[in-house]
Amino acid sequence: MTGILFPAGHGIVRKQLGVQPISIALVGDLLVVSCYFQPALLVATVSHTPEGVWLRDVRKIQGALMPDGTSKRFFPDVLQPIDANRMQACLIFSSTHFGLFRNEERVVHHVEQRGERWHYEGAESLPESSLDWVFSAMRDADGTIATIECDKALEQWSLCTYGKRGPTIHGVAPWTYGLAQLPNGAYVTICQHRADAPGIYVGDKRINADVSGTGIALLEDGAKGALVTSYGQDVPGPLWGVPGELIYVPPEGLRL
Repeated sequence: MTGILFPAGHGIVRKQLGVQPISIALVGDLLVVSCYFQPALLVATVSHTPEGVWLRDVRKIQGALMPDGTSKRFFPDVLQPIDANRMQACLIFSSTHFGLFRNEERVVHHVEQRGERWHYEGAESLPESSLDWVFSAMRDADGTIATIECDKALEQWSLCTYGKRGPTIHGVAPWTYGLAQLPNGAYVTICQHRADAPGIYVGDKRINADVSGTGIALLEDGAKGALVTSYGQDVPGPLWGVPGELIYVPPEGLRL
């Protein structure tokens, strides 16, 4: 089998990427990594063998056709005042329908695949809130959207849900990212290196202090481990950051 292998029996396995990944989403065997600077998506199919965890059919999606027929990097305009578009998170509605968040927004941009091309299908804002930016997002089986959001001052961080029962909001530690969900409904998050206590969390309980990052996806609800994205541009050091990584955490590293 060809593809990218995270070998079994090697503990935590790190793969450096040629992009800076910011978040990750997984539905079934469909994996989507949001690539911050491009902005673009890295898409793969996940499979499990005795050798380990495979990512196969790895491909990149770099843009979409706009309603006027022009091709752009997913978004119809350039976000102001930063004069740039940065990919932040991806909701998987289906294998041919994604909802994209760009950095410094609370807007879902819908793209759909028709034939060989992806098409921009419009945008919708999340319900009004005192928060300003979405950092991570996921969509569960009943259609509820969960997000990690914060204010512009990067002081008020919250886990928010938008579903049939209306919005909910729950405070979380600064520099919390995520998101994944266990079958019992509990959310799994991850804090990056800037947090006071980096690591993987279930609710308020830290279950792994050795891995930090900006996104997490559970493989078979954690029974097969997890994949973590680690954005390295803001890691302190003389060379202005480190390469981004995709990290495999084995089941014993989750303690679920």
